[in-house]
Amino acid sequence: MNKKNKKGWIKVTEAVVAIILIVVVLLVVIERESPIKSSANQEIYNVQKVILREIQITDTLRDEIIGTSGEKEWEDLTTETPQTKNKIQERTPANFDCVAKICSPSDTCILPDGVIPESPSGENIYVEKVMITTNLITYNPRVLKLFCWEN
Repeated sequence: MNKKNKKGWIKVTEAVVAIILIVVVLLVVIERESPIKSSANQEIYNVQKVILREIQITDTLRDEIIGTSGEKEWEDLTTETPQTKNKIQERTPANFDCVAKICSPSDTCILPDGVIPESPSGENIYVEKVMITTNLITYNPRVLKLFCWEN
């Protein structure tokens, strides 16, 4: 009777070890693919945060944004907030395209159809936003939303 019990435990142990090996192999394969994507994702989010932070702390750019009213699409920024648009364009990496939109905090602040290409090559659209509320004179809360994708 002891021999039968030992054979059963050996088979159970072999099955558990086989399952553990399969799980380890799957985790290694998944881990090799994810750092590439996550590092690219983190790179563009960091770039977006830097751009938005620069705009947020630069007085002239803050004044431009606070001085707007209603929603302002990317095309409108050329005449309404030219320095802000130039800052975004000069700080955007060469392998990404970015557009911005200014809106009030209560708006949904989405881009209209046709602004972003049908199928951007990266398939991911990265969005960051910042709220700019006031300068020394004016309280006019505005949201600046930055949309980026790989070109």
